[in-house]
Amino acid sequence: MEKRVGVPGVKITRLALDTGYKATVIGSHGHSLPRDIALGGVATDVVHRAEVPVLVVRLEILEEEGQRCCRVVSTDILS
Repeated sequence: MEKRVGVPGVKITRLALDTGYKATVIGSHGHSLPRDIALGGVATDVVHRAEVPVLVVRLEILEEEGQRCCRVVSTDILS
């Protein structure tokens, strides 16, 4: 794993271009600002900046045994 410093949406879309990815998959829990409720701030930024297709996966953030983890909320692309 590699850490990158900067604006997340910019770094994610730049990484996709620099490495030649054909698509980007990003998780979203979307509860930062009213306009971002549908996706989330970073996911919204990536969707707007991306030059490759983006698949946004809805996640739920959970606290289990003192640790944060996530769970996929929807497995049906139409729900």
